[in-house]
Amino acid sequence: MKLVKMKLQNFRGYNALEIVFDENMSVIIGKNDVGKSTIMDALEIFFNGDNRDAQVKIDIEDLNVDCIEEQKEIKITCYFKIEDEEVLIDTINRTYLNDEYLLNENGLLEISKVWNCSKSKISASDLKIYITAYYPVLFDKPLAIMKIQDLRKKLEEIKENLSDYENINKNKSAEIRKSLYEYYIKKDTKFSNIDIDSSKEDAKNIWEKVKTNLPLYFLFKSDRTNTDDDAEVQNPLKIATKNVLANLGDNLEEIKRTVENEVKKIGDRTIEKLGELDENIAKDLKTDLKLKPWDSIFSFELISDKGIPLNKRGSGVRRLLLLSYFRAEAERISQTSNPKDIIYAIEEPETSQHPDYQKMIMESLIEISNDENHQLIITTHTPEIAKMANINQLIFIKKDDSGIPNIVDDE
Repeated sequence: MKLVKMKLQNFRGYNALEIVFDENMSVIIGKNDVGKSTIMDALEIFFNGDNRDAQVKIDIEDLNVDCIEEQKEIKITCYFKIEDEEVLIDTINRTYLNDEYLLNENGLLEISKVWNCSKSKISASDLKIYITAYYPVLFDKPLAIMKIQDLRKKLEEIKENLSDYENINKNKSAEIRKSLYEYYIKKDTKFSNIDIDSSKEDAKNIWEKVKTNLPLYFLFKSDRTNTDDDAEVQNPLKIATKNVLANLGDNLEEIKRTVENEVKKIGDRTIEKLGELDENIAKDLKTDLKLKPWDSIFSFELISDKGIPLNKRGSGVRRLLLLSYFRAEAERISQTSNPKDIIYAIEEPETSQHPDYQKMIMESLIEISNDENHQLIITTHTPEIAKMANINQLIFIKKDDSGIPNIVDDE
């Protein structure tokens, strides 16, 4: 799954922005304070903003100062190219997003995160997540968000017209939906864009499953923190941890289901016994799983023999660690195949480095970007860095006479 485009609305200096990304590497170029970091931060918020260790979180001050009163909301929309990837929408049934008509008119997975900014502070409840789908108008709501009993009713309505009705597995939602699509959708069927609100109970499951298939996004910022667990030092190890866990997804999902099922049995029995004492209290209770991210369980750090934390070393040394990580990653990729898509977003990789190291860093990044499961987005001020990328991978940002940043094509 590749990130191919992002749109921003009312986010910081951008009233409206559309940026197209290369599937391998994108190099964003512009002067200081032109909005390069804003793009990287927007992606961090989109991918990781609800994580405990996110480097950037949404804030009311991120609202564009020139937005009109009727549109006091921040919107970040990302578009992904799908390469025939299976997404586990049902609990046990694998199905394609395209077969479920959950892609947009251009065949892309379009996801929008929208924050209501009408109050003085943004809270978690102010976020809504939408999947935009180019969907058949003959259904009042997407079949993928319907419960299996409702799908069975729809199938029952047309069973006289289905020669293979008896062979359809009525216990698998995906198979029922497939039969309904095959029956109803014809060449002249009309389609229109709909926004599926993932906050609705029936659509939550779709978003949860889609979310697990999105690329991992890792942001390396150019500024420095000053704690012993400096993010710049910790990030390579956090990435390694997330990569390992991502490749163990099926095993972890099985553990999650086992724990959830066993605890739910106990919870249900507890509620049942409570109902014998007071039915009014018991009827509104249910067992709800609250699962923390798996990677929060593990914590690694790099220390020297003398116990000196790396963040106390010079900025050049700390950036050399980043260089070493990418060189190791490039070597690993050349030897193995990583099935999980990853986006590395790196601000000014040349910072605090000798020109020889700058060249080595860029060569490592290019090598990583050539792997089909990896995508690089970097910002730079250095012409020599930009020259090493393909011309179609360069993105120029420039402020117009009004001070509004825009992407330009004639630089």
